[in-house]
This record gives sequence, C-alpha cells and structure tokens, in this order.
Amino acid sequence: MFRCADCNEIFAFTPFDSCPQYETALQSGQYIEICQNDRTSIINMHSNHNVVELYIQHETLASEVPLSEPVKTVFFNARDNQNSFAIKRSHGNITALSKYEVAGEFVMMSVVSISVQEEEIARQLTFDFPDLQLEKRDQIISQFKKIAGKLKYNEITDTYEDDRNPLVEYAVIKKKKITNFINLIFWLFEEDEGKRFMEKLNDYFAPYGCMNLVVRKKIVIGNASQLSNILKFPAREELVNLRDVV
Repeated sequence: MFRCADCNEIFAFTPFDSCPQYETALQSGQYIEICQNDRTSIINMHSNHNVVELYIQHETLASEVPLSEPVKTVFFNARDNQNSFAIKRSHGNITALSKYEVAGEFVMMSVVSISVQEEEIARQLTFDFPDLQLEKRDQIISQFKKIAGKLKYNEITDTYEDDRNPLVEYAVIKKKKITNFINLIFWLFEEDEGKRFMEKLNDYFAPYGCMNLVVRKKIVIGNASQLSNILKFPAREELVNLRDVV
C-alpha cells in the first residue's frame, strides 16, 4: 500500500491489476475480452510525485459487517516511518476497484455497552427449572443485571465474536464477580434446589453460556480534524519509485 504525499491519495497494487474484463457481444452473444492494466494508470498518474510505502497493521481491521462479505467498508491503521493513518477502504461492488482514503490518524474499537442476555437466561432457567417460581426467576435476572451494570471491560476474562456482527462480542466474567452474584441470589433457593442451580451455573457462565455478557462496540476514528496539521512530509530516502514495485 502506498501514499502519494503530493496529493494525499492512498492506493494499493494487487495481483489482479492486469486481469482483463469480459463483456457479452450484443449480436453474437460471445464473450469479448477487454485488456486493462490498472497499475499502469496509477503509476502514470503519480509519476514524479513523492510516494511512500505504508505498512498495514492487520490486527486493527474493523468493519460493521463480517470481513468475509465481498462488499463492505473496512477501516484499519497504517503507517510510514513518520505518520500514522486511519485508512478507509470501500468496495462498492464485486467488480469495482477498492477505493482508499485517509479517514483520520488512528482507528480503534470503543465499548458502547455491556449487557446481559435477559431473554436467553429466562428461557434457560425455565427449561432447567420448570418448577421455579416466576418471581424467583426475575430476581435472579435482576441481580445479575446489577452485577453486569457495574462491570468494566477489563473485568472480563474471555471474549468471542458474534459471527454475524463484528461489533458484538460475548464475554465471560471473572470468578470474583460470579461469587458476588451467587451471594446475592443463593438465599432464594431451598437446599436441594440451590444445589441443582449451582451445578448449572458452571454451564451458564462457560463460553457460549446464557450468562455470558453482550459487549457492543463502535468504530472510532481519532484526530480526523487535526490530520492536516500532523502530516509530515516523507524523508527523501523513504520515497518509492512505483515502476520498481514488483
């Protein structure tokens, strides 16, 4: 990936830059091969410009849709030896080229909320304890919501992503908080009922259990308004000759 320091454009070379396009002839119905070379047009456009290579920080990739989707907008961090950039890559359709632009200085994920799977907990308790009074079930959920409402993200141990939404994670809370929760609700049960509930808690709090928390995040772009003031012109030794790029 490269940045032209003269016009502040971002572009990348791929193995498909010289792949031909195909169209159907109106009369014969046969496919016509149309030769093209996107790389050549980019090189000519930025000829004699000051171009520097950017290094992508792949672990910062962020999108509002799964990365497996072919049409999406992705944000990520990239940097040269002096500057850091938040890059926005847009891909409007499968056949179109990806478009790159500088969106800010950095991109990060920020926690919006931490909540409980209230409906899933109610469903699981009803299934495992069909004789459990509705009032008790609601108190269990209420006390768990109190615990979750005071949690910070660093009080979570393991997280795993929602396959359908990369802005949602499910999280396991630390054992100390589980103990606090038990102390709040254990008095609700008779002895035998309490023992059965304790046996089920291991499953409830295990990964993919109903008492895993829902962590919702958002993509944050930092310092976009200050970007024009922080860009440094690349040093001469950092410049890239695009015609030498393999």
